[in-house]
Amino acid sequence: KALDESYTNAFTEPKELQFPITIPEGDVFVMGDNRTNSTDSRDFGYVNEKNILGKVVIRLYPINKFGTVN
Repeated sequence: KALDESYTNAFTEPKELQFPITIPEGDVFVMGDNRTNSTDSRDFGYVNEKNILGKVVIRLYPINKFGTVN
């Protein structure tokens, strides 16, 4: 879906993609923080969920639960 991102002041280049696109089940479309100068799914395609790893170290919100996470 197209998002209203009025906080950005630059056009997000679709690069070689033709929209609309359908993301296969089990994959995600990733974009970098600096969309005008990022290498992301617009360049290398979708990322399988099995290849996404993360570890929570500190919780910021909700503020009453701020701190480290075991």
